[in-house]
Amino acid sequence: NQEPNGLYYQVQVDTVTSFQNPIINEFTEITTLLIDEHIKWQSSYFWRVRSHHGENQTSPWLSSVFHTKDSVIGNIEVNNYNINIIQPGLTAFGGWAPSWRSAMVDANGNEIWNDDGFMIKLSEIDEFGRMYGFSLSQWPTYTGVKINADIVPIWHPNDTWVDDHEIIELSSGHFMGFTYDDRLGPIPSNNYWTEAFRDLGYTADDSTLEFMWRGHVITEWDKDKNIVWSWNAWDHFTTSDRDELGGTWAMAYHNSNQVYDWMHSNSIFFDEQDNHIYISTRHLSRITKIEYPSGNVIWNMGLPEPYMSTGNESICSDILFSWQHHVQKLENGNIVFFDNGNISWALFDITDPVSRVIEIDIVNDNECEIVWEYNLPPNLFGSAGGGIQYLQNGNKLIYTLGDGNGTNEPKIFEISSDDDILWELNLPGHALHRPFRVPSLHPDIFSVIFDNYKEVVLNDDSLKGVIIDDNQHSLDIEIYNSSGYDQYYNYIFNDSNGWFEEIIDTILIQAYNHLELQYEPIIHGDSMTTINVTISPTYHPYRIKHYSKDVYFVESNLISSVSTVPLDFIVEDPYPNPFNTNTWINILPNKGQNVDVDIYDINGRNVRNLFNEYVGLGGRNIAWNGRDDKGLIITTGIYIVKVLGDNYSYKKKIMFLK
Repeated sequence: NQEPNGLYYQVQVDTVTSFQNPIINEFTEITTLLIDEHIKWQSSYFWRVRSHHGENQTSPWLSSVFHTKDSVIGNIEVNNYNINIIQPGLTAFGGWAPSWRSAMVDANGNEIWNDDGFMIKLSEIDEFGRMYGFSLSQWPTYTGVKINADIVPIWHPNDTWVDDHEIIELSSGHFMGFTYDDRLGPIPSNNYWTEAFRDLGYTADDSTLEFMWRGHVITEWDKDKNIVWSWNAWDHFTTSDRDELGGTWAMAYHNSNQVYDWMHSNSIFFDEQDNHIYISTRHLSRITKIEYPSGNVIWNMGLPEPYMSTGNESICSDILFSWQHHVQKLENGNIVFFDNGNISWALFDITDPVSRVIEIDIVNDNECEIVWEYNLPPNLFGSAGGGIQYLQNGNKLIYTLGDGNGTNEPKIFEISSDDDILWELNLPGHALHRPFRVPSLHPDIFSVIFDNYKEVVLNDDSLKGVIIDDNQHSLDIEIYNSSGYDQYYNYIFNDSNGWFEEIIDTILIQAYNHLELQYEPIIHGDSMTTINVTISPTYHPYRIKHYSKDVYFVESNLISSVSTVPLDFIVEDPYPNPFNTNTWINILPNKGQNVDVDIYDINGRNVRNLFNEYVGLGGRNIAWNGRDDKGLIITTGIYIVKVLGDNYSYKKKIMFLK
């Protein structure tokens, strides 16, 4: 909570309660702090926090303890071929081997988050950082679930077995995923496994309905978990279209549940601008475009005859993709997907199957042109899973199971616009679903600061509240988005005595930025009012914050501050801020010591080692001219000054303007 009179806060973390040499000693002006270094798995840490006031004063320490869980990744290897031009952020993934789990790593492969035994296979992390997937925990409760980074389930349907490949959220707040419709179907009469089925007593004549086929239903739920729309493949597909080369009938023969996995749908993309749904059906080597909400099939894209009986009705049949995953529509209108190529050996008459990533321009829902294609080497063929993410900087992130030629090379790698490999994460023994590059962890992290919030003595009474006086004429509230995601925030503002107009609004705050809300009071006869403020991230409403604070209108000479505890090491805020020529950082240590000052950009890259010298008790005023280590003028934007002393750390954001 914001402390009255607090200008900024000091947070220390250590493995012992003495805090003589804390492993973390950070300073922040806001009431949230995300610590991203020096924390190990399966450990316990003590931490404490205090506020720093004016006139070298602090509040008493508040202390607590936290524990970290177990790592889930094990041995991994990262190769950085050109780390300077990769997309900044964290790499997230989920999978089913060696166990069902999900995790995130940084650019160096350090595991910084995992699902803590929730056994979730992530299938989606959207533009606001919302996470979706399939969990084996409490089967089947969370088979289609939305969670946050604290592994708290936010939404899931009631007692419904949702397919493990996809669960998405629509802008309406509804959810969409695959459910099952199993019906009896025929066994083919000319398949490699036909005689084996006949030996079990089946007719296997292409027409007798004698073996259970698993079909998929696209199911839409509202926020209250009611089914509001569905699309059943049995109404649109024919059982004469089926896999004959990819081994699905062998899997059916050995399946103890005696179910033929007819479709194995693995992705849904909802184009809300045009109201179209795109689904990928792996075992039919088919991508389908569906009109919403009518459910009419606009086209099927897939293999020609004789590979599929209705192949002559498909578009783009000359592309010859098979067993594909992760179909998406890009902003340019093109379609992209990961072509696993499980039967490419037959389609292209080659010895070993080959996987590809393909971007297709579809003209008039009929003609197709491959505008980009990336062919993986035979050893990186992926027989299952697979995904592609187009990154903001123009690079692309690809995952493949990497089991070609009997190898075991699961890999997530980033390629440039010229298809050069820049970075790769090698995960031997792991089987994943899709890759995600996300800007940060905890997309819901934010702070609310009330300016001029003080504890004062007024007429011999001690009061806590926001002070409006001769120096502070308005009520200022600052909202800090501490995440790497641009986020919308809903807020409600009113007060008890009508000093302020009631406001209900939504605002956008960009990543790592803040917005100041300023309210001018119309003060009536009362000397105080009580404000009520409710703020929540629009797409993370569970993180709602409520505030009720007294606001006092007083004459400045009638109040005095409440005394607190003396301060140790002082770093004055850079001035001026923003700046365009020079800014100054004044350092006043409590004893002579070596002090290191570095400048970082907002993505954590070191821009300038500004200072690394001994500083005596007299202090040092250090200037920065807005140039990097190469002497070049930096670009306009937000930068971070970090000061390190003996058992001391300070961070401050500054703005450079050309």
